[in-house]
Amino acid sequence: WTALFAAGSNVNDVNCTVMAAKGAPGGAQVGYTLGIRVGGVEQRISAPVDKTVPVGRWARIAYTQEGSTARLYIDGEVVAEKTDMTNTIGDAYVVGEKCYLAKSPYPADPTATGRIDNFKIYTRALSADELVADVMANQEIVEKDKAALDLGEIAPFTENNLGVISRYI
Repeated sequence: WTALFAAGSNVNDVNCTVMAAKGAPGGAQVGYTLGIRVGGVEQRISAPVDKTVPVGRWARIAYTQEGSTARLYIDGEVVAEKTDMTNTIGDAYVVGEKCYLAKSPYPADPTATGRIDNFKIYTRALSADELVADVMANQEIVEKDKAALDLGEIAPFTENNLGVISRYI
């Protein structure tokens, strides 16, 4: 369970949520997954093992739940759907409990390495169209930023002095 988001204090939590890039619940490998425990009863939605959160590039991931229908998305694509998810993150979260990004309350779980940007929690489920529009808007911002990036003249720098420069950036 490489945790991306978690809410809860420790392994004895009666109520907690863990969202992971991939996992191995009960020893069975799964892809992107989210588990919600309410009153000690855990429900989980998991993508197939080949649908993990990508490594080495930005990815837009989302979890939505409307009624008992839960969905996991990677870059606007539904990678898992569960129609009998009665536990909700709202039911699992106890005000005052700890929340984590890139870390799990479970000590044995690995900490995620990488960057998280634009983390949002909504009080409603976004539609697939809204999620795709959000992915596309972010892609446009990245493309504009890349086009505007100007590193200037970098030819004079050598391998020996790049290490010194990087400490000051």
